[in-house]
Amino acid sequence: MRAASPPRAVLLDVDGVLLDSAALHRRVWDAWAVRNGLDPEAVWPLTFGRRPEDTVRAAAPALDATAERRVLDALLAAEGDTVPPVPGARGLLAALAAAGVP
Repeated sequence: MRAASPPRAVLLDVDGVLLDSAALHRRVWDAWAVRNGLDPEAVWPLTFGRRPEDTVRAAAPALDATAERRVLDALLAAEGDTVPPVPGARGLLAALAAAGVP
């Protein structure tokens, strides 16, 4: 059996892999729901596995999904840099850098 060669590069997703973004997404969707007179508890499950525009269509079909996407983007931007790293993410990136893996 041949030893595996070290990786030449690593590709990682940021959302939920390197950054713990779940709380941020929940705050944004809750704010959007309240802004539109909707129950945040009913809207939140609709977000799973959907693009924002599709969630808007599912939660509030009468709203313009494209316009509401801009609202969601603004709510997200207003949150600023409030997303903490996933535990161990910094260490992983440091270890990869130390090993010369981009």
